[in-house]
Amino acid sequence: MATATQAPETVDPSLVDPAAVAGAGRGTLLRLATAGSVDDGKSTLVGRLLHDTKSVLSDQLAAVERVSRDRGLTAADLALLTDGLRAEREQGITIDVAYRYFATANRSFVLADCPGHVQYTRNTVTGSSTADVVVLLVDARKGVLEQTRRHLAVTALLRVPHVVVAVNKIDLVDFSQEVYDRVEAEVQAVARELGVEDAIAIPVSALDGDNVAHRSERTPWYAGPSLLELLEALPPSDDPANESFRLPVQLVIRPQGAARDPQHRDYRGYAGQVASGVVRVGDEVVALPSGKRTSVTGIDLGESTLDEAFAPQSVTLRLADEIDISRGDVIAAAADAPEPTQDIKAVVCWLGDAPLRPGQRLLLKHGSRTVQTAVRTLDGALDLDDLHAVPSESLSLNDIGLVTLRLASAVPVENYSTSRRGGSFLLIDAHDGRTVAAGMVGATLPTAADAPSQPEGDEEWEI
Repeated sequence: MATATQAPETVDPSLVDPAAVAGAGRGTLLRLATAGSVDDGKSTLVGRLLHDTKSVLSDQLAAVERVSRDRGLTAADLALLTDGLRAEREQGITIDVAYRYFATANRSFVLADCPGHVQYTRNTVTGSSTADVVVLLVDARKGVLEQTRRHLAVTALLRVPHVVVAVNKIDLVDFSQEVYDRVEAEVQAVARELGVEDAIAIPVSALDGDNVAHRSERTPWYAGPSLLELLEALPPSDDPANESFRLPVQLVIRPQGAARDPQHRDYRGYAGQVASGVVRVGDEVVALPSGKRTSVTGIDLGESTLDEAFAPQSVTLRLADEIDISRGDVIAAAADAPEPTQDIKAVVCWLGDAPLRPGQRLLLKHGSRTVQTAVRTLDGALDLDDLHAVPSESLSLNDIGLVTLRLASAVPVENYSTSRRGGSFLLIDAHDGRTVAAGMVGATLPTAADAPSQPEGDEEWEI
């Protein structure tokens, strides 16, 4: 099976030297998300990270300690630092994605604490879609559960560059190396089957802080880094500025006062956020889906003019020719522009309450463009028990499946393995505007045709 998750560089956890970490990620931003089954300790781990990096204000900590005492707890329940909704506090669960920001001397972090319940898998998809690393928690007492498999499958399909497996609650199994080794082997087997090659396991106790920010003396058999040391040492994910230039047009700017203002009488600009790559004045570009070619004569950022712009800047481009470009079109580098298509084969994570069936009509949103689409065929659904695609007549809530879509008009999509931005899309219910699926163009699912004599995951759905 083709690898679904590839890291720019693999980190050997046993070789991470805290003294050398400063040079690995200094000054860089890392986006991370938590994943895992219910009650695996995701919010507690996040709270522990915030607490041990001194990223919690004294009044916040005091409030958490007060609520914890009111509940009869002897220590602060650090999960309350992220579970901010009233329903979350009352039920002791995470419902929505909670974003937190913290920094160390070596790196800045944006952290998304995702829920573990099956009905909230859609929120985990949201939190993981922009992550550079997913921290997958597994309860050392329970091992891999169905939701663990589902979250790992989502992580693989979203091509999250790094996966860290936190074997949590190691204190509840007396810091047993045998238990840790068994859970790690189970997780690694599932990861390999899904195409995740660089999953790194760490034994942790989120409640007590073992191997979270600092290495624990209670796991002398573990020679690797703490979770925070590893997060500081992970190489940055691929820079979108290194990809080909793409700018989805959000607005065509024609100043209303241009008729009275000679300076702006002929002004026409195309505004949007640079999704990837770099554009410079003089570069040849193509407008998609029309295919008309032209060149960039100016780049505006507010009242300033630039010689170049790069992702993720929001700018306005001025072009040499007056061609028909509107909201939803894409301005791309002429040298390697994607070919617009009306037929898409993709893997989707179904997030709708009503099931998806062949023939269903939806809206597809790609970048700033929204078009009508129909589900031509449903080519399989991922069985979370054997991790293979099986025939299916529908996709239910939280299912992962392979579909073929027919679009009403051509869209310049790219393969998700080439561009996470150009290869991703949303499916929307046209009646109520709800997002019902997240899709990855060209992503694959392993098939049940894998022979025992073959290496694990050799065969897959071909797109």
